[in-house]
Parts: sequence; structure tokens; C-alpha cells
Amino acid sequence: MMENAGGTTLGDQQLLLRTELALQRGDLAVAGEYLAGVSNVQVHDRQPQKTLPRATFVVRVAARSGRFAEARAKLLSVIGDGLPSGFDNVVWLLLVHGATGEADSRGLPDADAGRAEVLELIRREAKQLSLVVPLFEGRARMLDAELARAEGRDTPEVWMRAVEALRPTGRPYPLVEALFRAAAAHATVGAREEAGRLLREAEQQAHKRGYGELLREVSALAERARIPLDASSLADAPTTPNEIPDASAALGLTARERDVLRLLTLGRTNRQIAEELFISPKTASVHVSNILTKLEVGNRGEAAATAHRMRLFPHEDGPPSR
Repeated sequence: MMENAGGTTLGDQQLLLRTELALQRGDLAVAGEYLAGVSNVQVHDRQPQKTLPRATFVVRVAARSGRFAEARAKLLSVIGDGLPSGFDNVVWLLLVHGATGEADSRGLPDADAGRAEVLELIRREAKQLSLVVPLFEGRARMLDAELARAEGRDTPEVWMRAVEALRPTGRPYPLVEALFRAAAAHATVGAREEAGRLLREAEQQAHKRGYGELLREVSALAERARIPLDASSLADAPTTPNEIPDASAALGLTARERDVLRLLTLGRTNRQIAEELFISPKTASVHVSNILTKLEVGNRGEAAATAHRMRLFPHEDGPPSR
């Protein structure tokens, strides 16, 4: 339990709701504070309706903050304890966010080891879940797409299946995520018209609902792919079919800051960055501070997570198989 600004005590369900809203806004620090306020369930009180939602948020906040090892450890711990029957709705969410964390960390040296086993475990658990309602079908298709992304084999088709399955569920946030990913997949193969249509829909929905982080990612993708979010400007857009320009320009990063961010995503310390780039540790620290400001994140882990989600350095994790 914790108190809000007015002194009113907030229960666990209220805290989890506020965690969700903070995540949708892209405010990871606030999301972490609310989640930390959720009471730890005692050993003798292992009710799934309490433990599973909190565990899902722990996985989600950790992955979004760049703490991928923590996200994976929590996922494996929950699965290892045995997933209960009758809670398919929450379990689908847990598995989707677990797979998303694995996809976002693809290419990180410390996270690549053991990924195949984790993904196989997620698939095994998903096979036991129900698809009886549209919401479960939507989450299943989202899981398929995130698993494919984690393995570097996602395509426009796999993301469009997720988009179409999520439309009838009435859940706008995962739909906007799927629209964004589908747009990125289309842009990668040069399908700019379809990418633009999907991006504009994602931008409209994200703006309407205040999804801050998704708005930033949509805008950055639109800029790096040179796809206007204003449909009336589409005819004036460049038509280079298979090249997505450097995303650092859309984010306002200088060439040197891009070099620093690349090393930061590989887990280098400021001193190691300084040594590799032949600059002083103090200069490296200044560059890191500038990067955090431009990416609108609070720490190095979040910066690395953002870089990997946006595939700023796709060559680091190899070309996707098609």
C-alpha cells in the first residue's frame, strides 16, 4: 500500500492501474514507483489473481527499462512455479511481454545467450492456453509476431495477422504497438505506401489516447523512413524503395553521439567508451547525458532498450531472415 499526493491510501489494484497508465505515457520512472508500492504477496498467500498481474508488470517495466536479465528471470521464475489454469487472460499477457523483452534485447551480448530456450518455453506454455475469445486470439497472434521478431524473422505478414486479430478486441494499446511494428516491417521491405497508412493510423490512435512513448517511436520511424504522417504530403515524399535512412537524424543525435550510443548498447562503461573512441571519460559522460536527454529516457538501460526497440543498429544483431 502507498499514499497518493492527497494522502489517500492506494490499494494494489489502483497501483497496478496507475503503473499501466504511466507505461502508456512512457514514464518509466513513475511506473517503477507505483509498481514498487504494490505489496509483496506473502508465501502463504499465493493467489494467482494477485501474483500474476504483478509479475507481468515486473517483466514489462524491467524490459522497458533495459533490465532484460531481470525481466527474463522473473518470467522464468513464474513459469517455473507452474502457471495456473483458469487465468489464460493474464498468462497470455505475461508470455507476450516476456517475448517482447526477448525481442527488444536481441543483439545484446549478455541477453542473446539462452534466448532460444526461453522462446521455446514460452511457446510450450502458449500451447496450453485457450483461444476461445477474440482477445485471446489477438494476444496469440501478437505473441507469434514477437517470437518471430526475437528470432529476427518477422515479416509484414506476421504483423498484419496480429493487427487484424487485435482490431476486434477493443484493446487499443496492443493494437497501436502492432500497427507500429507492421509499419516498420513494411518500410523495411520497401512497401512505403502501406507503411505510411499503418503509421498514420498508429499516430492517430496514440495521439488520441496519450500513448507518449509510442508516439515518439512512430514519429521517429516516420522521419527515418521519410514517410510523412500527413497523408496530403505523401506525393512529395522521397521514393527510395529499400533504404531506411539513419534513425539518429530523426532523434537529433550527432555522429559522435551515435558512436557512443552504439557502445552503450553493448554494455560499455564511460571509461571503456572513452578508450574505444579516444576521448576523455568526462567527454564520454557528457555525450551519454546528451543522449539520455535526446532520447527522453532516465538512464543508460532505458537508452539501450530504446536503441534496440527502434533497431538503431540493425547490423549489430545480424540481418533478419526472410
